[in-house]
Amino acid sequence: MSEREIEKQISDNQNLIYFVIKNNFPFLIQDEDIVQSGMIGLWKACISYDEAKSAFSTYAITCIKNEINYELRKRQKYERLDVSISLNDRFETDGDQKIELIDTIPDEDNEYSVIDYDLSFLKDKISERDYKIFIKFANGMSMSDIAKEIKLTRSRVSFIINEIRSIIRKEYLSTERR
Repeated sequence: MSEREIEKQISDNQNLIYFVIKNNFPFLIQDEDIVQSGMIGLWKACISYDEAKSAFSTYAITCIKNEINYELRKRQKYERLDVSISLNDRFETDGDQKIELIDTIPDEDNEYSVIDYDLSFLKDKISERDYKIFIKFANGMSMSDIAKEIKLTRSRVSFIINEIRSIIRKEYLSTERR
């Protein structure tokens, strides 16, 4: 298909995007990013369509749905990462004194510029190897370097670190509620 034919096919079938959104994702009808994803799906349908296999509209609807679903999966992935923390959030130090997160930013006048986090509670919850992995990571060593040193895969190191982060989060939330 030539570029002109693709443009004509897209302009003739743009209504399929709204058809798919209206019938499958009605709550997203006003979302311009979803409409744009539908356009990408329609474009992919135009460049990969084989008329011997099915009608264009049937194929295009499938491509549009797939592209919108891909966009929604991407959003879901990043929504899990959307944790907002304010620099004014307060937390307790070892001496039961509460300070704000902004106070931990290195500064000549800041007595809390370096905080020695007590992670000893982790020793009861994870293996010695996992604890060493996390300490290496917390001290700035990359996951790849840790994996080479400990002779694990990078993905396994990443899994271990994420598990430990989850434990720390739970511990932090449980102390925050007290």
